[in-house]
Amino acid sequence: MKHYCDSIAGSTSFLSWWTPGVPSMHKEQDRGRNSRPNLCDLRSRTARVPVRKAVPRPRRLPEKLKWLFWEYEFRQLSWANDRDLVITRILVGGPWEAIHWLRRRLGDEELRLWIMRSKGAGLSPRQLRFWELILAIPRRRVNQWLATKARATWDNRRQA
Repeated sequence: MKHYCDSIAGSTSFLSWWTPGVPSMHKEQDRGRNSRPNLCDLRSRTARVPVRKAVPRPRRLPEKLKWLFWEYEFRQLSWANDRDLVITRILVGGPWEAIHWLRRRLGDEELRLWIMRSKGAGLSPRQLRFWELILAIPRRRVNQWLATKARATWDNRRQA
């Protein structure tokens, strides 16, 4: 199969973007005139750089989170496949280090959107109020989530 660079050898019209006065990549081309780099020569220089596959691989979770998932086979968990489980576990019972990891991994805006999509499910009223302040979740919306009948049943279970 013929490579693109083989078919355009000697042609420089496609390099109209080259700016005058910038030294070229090759000494033989840099003769003080408006020379242009040979992109085919650049191909041979970059051929040794491995290309990453476009298919995302499931990433393993950090070992420091292993104790949060005691009932799961930890090696089988991945961020791509078990994202909701990981977020819920960290927000509900994770230590401060795990919460920092989660915020770095997701970012505050994505975490805010996740809590809003899940309507704070799994979080205690105290935890939900904390994240309301930290992530600027509208108070009226949090009040609505906490006022639902199903939520009240769950939150009041300890008072019986």
